[in-house]
Amino acid sequence: HRHQGFRRNHARQMRRAARLISKAEVAVQAMFADARMGRTIEARDALPLVEAISSSVDRHPSALIGLARLKTKDRYTFLHSVAVCALMVALGRQLRLSDDEVRDAALAGLLHDIGKAIDHR
Repeated sequence: HRHQGFRRNHARQMRRAARLISKAEVAVQAMFADARMGRTIEARDALPLVEAISSSVDRHPSALIGLARLKTKDRYTFLHSVAVCALMVALGRQLRLSDDEVRDAALAGLLHDIGKAIDHR
């Protein structure tokens, strides 16, 4: 029974992580589109997404990180940003950083490739 409970919880966490990845991908694509159009990116607008990713990593570290690594070429940059955000949360927790420091590191991970969205003609 204990093993079945673990498997059910694992499956539930994987479904939650998959839904979060879908939401995160849309949000990151929108931020990249804004950058591409020359609009200012408000980093604080990404904080709810960072908090959701952080909570997911705290609940089940391998679920979100594992799913975000399953990226196709077209989705690579967006999912890579989500994966780096989650990895920064995990690293920050391992280093025993404060919650604010983990949040800042996660936000940096989420936005680290935003420059790729800007056309450098």
